Amino acid sequence: MTAILALPLSGSAQELIYQEGFNTDGSKATPARYTVAGGDVWELSRIFGDQPLASASGQRGPIYFGHNFDVSFVGIPNIPARRMMFCWRSNSDIATVNEDLLKLWDSSVAWLLNNKPNAIVMVSNNEAAIGGLADRLRSKGYTVIEDDPSKTDTQIEGDADLFIHAGGDGSRYALI
Repeated sequence: MTAILALPLSGSAQELIYQEGFNTDGSKATPARYTVAGGDVWELSRIFGDQPLASASGQRGPIYFGHNFDVSFVGIPNIPARRMMFCWRSNSDIATVNEDLLKLWDSSVAWLLNNKPNAIVMVSNNEAAIGGLADRLRSKGYTVIEDDPSKTDTQIEGDADLFIHAGGDGSRYALI
């Protein structure tokens, strides 16, 4: 016995019925498209005016639960356009890592540096935090230096071409 399944093919394209882009405030529309409960915006002036928060957070940008158009800026100003997150366990033995992953690391660093040769790479807190990747950087001609915690992030701005945050203060390098 043979079973044949026939499905009709539609000659027309799919039609978008509704899309919510959140570029307008749907909570203030008539009728409201959604409701925001508990939304708030903390601009830097408000953050720095709250001494316990200001001294504890090291915050470099607004804190908000709301729309991106409700704040002065989104993200962190004055940082390089090329950023990435690369997850690495510091105690990983580089000899046990697949060469394809290491090639991905190499190409990612080259991209971050826009292929600048002999670049200086600063690691926070220290190079032990990235394990054998520090030696891999050196083998590619880069100079690896450790972060100087006595300097502010704006003081170290010219000290390196690439900054790798591998622990410690989460807002370190935020203004670079």
